[in-house]
Amino acid sequence: MRHRAWLSLMLFPALARAEGLTVSPITVRVPAGEPQALVRVVNPGDSPWPAEARLYIWRQQDDTDQLEPAADLALSPSHFDIAPGGEQRLRVVRLGEAPAHDERAYRLVIEQRRGDGPAPPALLRYSAPVFVLPSAPLPTRPLLAAEVIDGTDGARLRVSNPGPLHARLADLVFIDAGGQRQALHPDLAGYVLPRQARSWPLPARADGYLGGRFLARLNALGEAELSAPGPATP
Repeated sequence: MRHRAWLSLMLFPALARAEGLTVSPITVRVPAGEPQALVRVVNPGDSPWPAEARLYIWRQQDDTDQLEPAADLALSPSHFDIAPGGEQRLRVVRLGEAPAHDERAYRLVIEQRRGDGPAPPALLRYSAPVFVLPSAPLPTRPLLAAEVIDGTDGARLRVSNPGPLHARLADLVFIDAGGQRQALHPDLAGYVLPRQARSWPLPARADGYLGGRFLARLNALGEAELSAPGPATP
């Protein structure tokens, strides 16, 4: 059975720190009127950081992220070394025209490269979302709908995004009909890309999440409410 639900969305910060690196912005956007974006990578540590960077097309299917090498974006430089306390600026360049209506989603992956000296015990990796913006105006907020689905593996929160703009969800909570707050997924829950849907497992509840609403934080937007999907389906 599917139950109607509401989702409110709030702000999320705009700077990311990976182990050994500080990368900004946390979300890279290539505007339609400007074919490139800059990414700042800082090494705050006391050791050199040899790096290799790649761009991938980002798709979602069956609640998993799928990546494949991107041929319509270029990255400069793709190999670099950041001195201790130094920084490197990367250019993400769109090749060709901007998309017409929907954002295109990509991932920038920065990996620690094996240098000439002794290899570290584990090589580090950082991944940042990249969105190429369309020439048509985007809505000010994603068009999301949330529902609780009872499946064979228990209840799941399914969030659909039928619009052209991505959604970044963090700190998912449930507020029941009596106003009690239950944390579900602290920190970053995940993204829902344009025209895609994602779901998250939910702990069992006696009321099956009836009569309540879900809250989350949404990147760079104030609080928003979602219309529930259509009539419940048995």
